[in-house]
Amino acid sequence: MARFAFALVLAVAPVPIWTATVTVSLDNTHTALGRTSTGVYDPLDIYAAPGGFGFAFLLPPIPIELPRGGFTSPTLDFNGTLTGTFKMADGWDFKAAGADLAANSLEVTSYDVFGDATRVGIEGTGGKGLPRGFAVRYTGAAQANPHWIQVIRDNHNITNNPGHGNDEHIVDSGAATPYYDDGAAADATNFFDAPSRSDSTESHYWIGALYYASAKGPGLAAQEVTILNGMLWGWGNLFFPVGDAVGAFIAQANQNLDSVAALSLAIDLDMSSYFTELQLDELQTLFNAQLASDIPEPSTFLLFGGGALALVWLRARRRSRGATAHATRA
Repeated sequence: MARFAFALVLAVAPVPIWTATVTVSLDNTHTALGRTSTGVYDPLDIYAAPGGFGFAFLLPPIPIELPRGGFTSPTLDFNGTLTGTFKMADGWDFKAAGADLAANSLEVTSYDVFGDATRVGIEGTGGKGLPRGFAVRYTGAAQANPHWIQVIRDNHNITNNPGHGNDEHIVDSGAATPYYDDGAAADATNFFDAPSRSDSTESHYWIGALYYASAKGPGLAAQEVTILNGMLWGWGNLFFPVGDAVGAFIAQANQNLDSVAALSLAIDLDMSSYFTELQLDELQTLFNAQLASDIPEPSTFLLFGGGALALVWLRARRRSRGATAHATRA
């Protein structure tokens, strides 16, 4: 099996990536609740599995800041899912904060993807123990009764309609409250997550909208909730059932691939059908809008959700700048 990982050297995109409430600040000493951040930014993992090989990639490649108060979109309806699950009739009242959090209040300390023959998703899976590949630390001013709220959407349901290909669009929390910290790996200032699926020979997407919130009242019983700032993050994978072409592809990937067409030619497979299959056009538009202002990169990078073409693009940048933009990790 071949694994590729990338260090966040990023002569192309220095940290912090934008001066706003969300920033990337890699830190493997970020520890709480028995979990530790991997402290790694790894946008791509190429893995072998029976019958072919796959790309696991961060989706989006960099967490995208979301507006305070939540949002509504066809792909990921945060507000609709939240208020449809925790209803006003049952005492829940959600409102938007009147002002943004201070700059860099939400620090992403790891954003780290993983794939192998048995599992695909965010690092921290596949028997690798407690370190988590998506970790966030709140460093802003103290908030009254703080909580984390996360709404997810993916194409492999493990809750209310289990099975690959079954849509899952839920509030990621305990059944009684919308708070992720109600039983999951989070507290007032720390958030850890490592979502994954075990069928790594299927193609997936998993998108999370994570928000910091402040509630009026005591603890988890508080139902009047002010939603502060948040971010979009997640992962995806594409599996290519091409049998013995794994070695041929890896050899090509280490040479001079600089476009989707060249990548498809190298493995004798039209990848455009996979982009359509995952139905992520809306997210790609959002990525384009965010990243165009932050990272001067080819639009083809986004076609793969920051995954396979991250390899291509970073290699091209390395050749043109003479910089080292990747590292191999066991």
